[in-house]
Amino acid sequence: MRTGLLVVVAIAAVVYAVATTATAYEWDPADPNSPRVKDLGSWAVEEHDRRAHDGLKFVKAVSAESMIKAAVTYRIVLFAQGPDGEDAKYKAEVFVNDEISYRDLRSFSPVAN
Repeated sequence: MRTGLLVVVAIAAVVYAVATTATAYEWDPADPNSPRVKDLGSWAVEEHDRRAHDGLKFVKAVSAESMIKAAVTYRIVLFAQGPDGEDAKYKAEVFVNDEISYRDLRSFSPVAN
């Protein structure tokens, strides 16, 4: 009986320790006018165009947020101009690890106005 109770208490202690030390990652606002976000927004459009060959050109970032883990992931809402000269809104997610000079365009999609 005592051994069973000890096991239950030990398991509860481990579960509590893991639950309270787990880091909750959150998205934080980022300045869409910062040089960093403008650079990443422009790069995201260029990388998308390299893959899709649809002639988009970066216009401006209108909102951004970042999440820091081992590296930083940015979500950027931006305007890009198509070959027809019309601006359209897109959302890009860019993973950045500056320690190894690495960028990855995780997603790029149109946003309904």
